[in-house]
Amino acid sequence: MKNHIVALAAIAACALSSNVAAQTYASVAGGRGQLSVDCTGSSACDRKGDAYRFLAGRRFPGGISAEVGLVDYGNAKVSSSGATGEFAVTGVTAGIAGDLPLSSSFGFATRFGIAMLRTQLRVSAAISGSQSTDKNVAPYVGLGLYVTPWQNIRLELSVDQSRAEFRGSKGDVRAVMLGARVLF
Repeated sequence: MKNHIVALAAIAACALSSNVAAQTYASVAGGRGQLSVDCTGSSACDRKGDAYRFLAGRRFPGGISAEVGLVDYGNAKVSSSGATGEFAVTGVTAGIAGDLPLSSSFGFATRFGIAMLRTQLRVSAAISGSQSTDKNVAPYVGLGLYVTPWQNIRLELSVDQSRAEFRGSKGDVRAVMLGARVLF
């Protein structure tokens, strides 16, 4: 896994430092996230929460981009016997994105790379509370549908997915988001 991280970092560094007709962009998106949380035995369970993503990238001829970003897959809340647990998954991403145009203003967007995820559990009970954090590195993928209503602005509906880990248990994290990207 470390070799994959080093390779992606080297590709991103070379791509971001190149000046061959490249365009810099920023993107922001928001929507709903879903965390795979085991709700067995709980009195209430909500696996969905607000999600967001911030990206910065460098686009090259041919529609290939190198990008880095911040992502929040949302929160999941589980209640049982007077205690409430809230899981939150956030991360930093580095990867490659590609555009697959279907016309001059419409197409598909893909992204893949490495996500450095942080899973946090906050437990609150009537008397006390606690907090635990776990970190992991996992691949992430994304697929989107975009429309470009103006020359340097595009709107994108996307689904991003990765795999978070907490104390040895792994679960998928997914977010459906609507966002905008601006080329500079």
